[in-house]
Amino acid sequence: MVWQKLRKFAGHFVARPVALLLGLGLTAIAPNLAQGATLEHRALSRSENFFASLNTRLIAQQQSAVFVYGTSPVAQQLGQDYMVLQVNGNNRVQGVFYQVNSEYACFSGAINNGELDLAVLDPHEQVAYDYQLDYVGKAYVADGGDRPTLQMVPAGFQPINVPSELDYALLKECADFQAPTKAVVDI
Repeated sequence: MVWQKLRKFAGHFVARPVALLLGLGLTAIAPNLAQGATLEHRALSRSENFFASLNTRLIAQQQSAVFVYGTSPVAQQLGQDYMVLQVNGNNRVQGVFYQVNSEYACFSGAINNGELDLAVLDPHEQVAYDYQLDYVGKAYVADGGDRPTLQMVPAGFQPINVPSELDYALLKECADFQAPTKAVVDI
């Protein structure tokens, strides 16, 4: 009986301080947990803002820059698709899709919210078709200066660092093509 009373007394004596210490500890770290959640929310907001403003920053960096992409990272390979893209300062793009020793299709359009909204001119029918191409990432490529240049990478393509004479010649051929104000045909 004495043993039971001693055990009960010792249990209260030990349990209360432990509960008090645990309570104080949770109180002490709870503001940090809430602050951590707020910081995480701020970090997510910043990353969303980063991607939302990616178009603007890309365009600000490259005033009328020319980029080349291929389904192969090696330029001018037979049977591979290539895209030459000229980006202007007002989110407008112009360019050409082509295969080496084959036909090509001119396009023009705009960069909008993670997509390239293009009007692609069918080389046979001479009709413009609307086409949307996502860009899935960004890459840093050498620009000949001190720092690499940030570049978007369209889905299904890989960046090719240096435009060739063929790329510039095809881009020149497509220089007069402007996207119609309304889509002629929707795919």
